[in-house]
Amino acid sequence: MQEKQPSIFLFAALLGLGVSLTIHILSYFSPQSIGGFSYTYGLHFFALLMVVPTIGALDRINESNNWRLMWNSLQQKVPKILQLVAVVLLAYGLFNFFYNFMILNEGAQVCVAKGEYVLASKEKIVKQLSSEDYRLHKAYTLRTDSAYWILFFYLQSVLIYTAQKLYHKT
Repeated sequence: MQEKQPSIFLFAALLGLGVSLTIHILSYFSPQSIGGFSYTYGLHFFALLMVVPTIGALDRINESNNWRLMWNSLQQKVPKILQLVAVVLLAYGLFNFFYNFMILNEGAQVCVAKGEYVLASKEKIVKQLSSEDYRLHKAYTLRTDSAYWILFFYLQSVLIYTAQKLYHKT
């Protein structure tokens, strides 16, 4: 039996989860301070890169070569409490999307049009924003993004952890 070693991919997924949680919490308590958002592209890219080891983990968890039966393997191998947390995070992400986008941002995108901060929808300006309101509405958008990052990195962490646990049992 091989000696269990920590997975660099599990560490990376947990790091992404921690960063996402931090950004999400800051969007509630200090929305104007999270500012420029240029780092958000890095988190999107990092989440996308982590798909590769996650697919490897799914392949290890799946007992058959039939990917249609993968769902059964996941339900059997992933602990129930971790499955429940995933469902709660999905529901929270959906709530966040509808509340932040449809209510707080009035169904519009936060942007700069003709040098002014605005909420715009289909090339129509819905509302002009002050500099402070612009940052606040950008924070709402970031809150929506970070809720999904939390879900993605959580799922990646759970799948990689489960695959690693199964690998070291054999």
